[in-house]
Amino acid sequence: MQLGYTILYVPNVPATLKFYEAAFGLATRFLHESGDYGELETGSTALAFSTHSLMRQLGKNPQAASPTAPCFEIALCTQCSRRAGPRRSSRGHAHAVRGGDALGPDDCLCRRHQRLFG
Repeated sequence: MQLGYTILYVPNVPATLKFYEAAFGLATRFLHESGDYGELETGSTALAFSTHSLMRQLGKNPQAASPTAPCFEIALCTQCSRRAGPRRSSRGHAHAVRGGDALGPDDCLCRRHQRLFG
């Protein structure tokens, strides 16, 4: 068994996809013509987004995200360059930093150098 997908409920799917592309360089894999559902290119496990309104139409009761009561966490992992060493950022990490991510230029998220950050 393997994890197939994660769907986050958001108010605006196209804007969310644009944010993840700008901040992390993740391309849109699919966006439904209605704009109510979309997926990112994240490998074999899809990271997807659906609007609150579509979920209500399907009989669900989605709640808005709250900074004081978070309900999910997403970890996007990059690999550091073995030649550059653990203190240098990979292309994906550098893209995230340029996009405004909280990571600093000395952070490394490879398995060998993983750290928890908030």
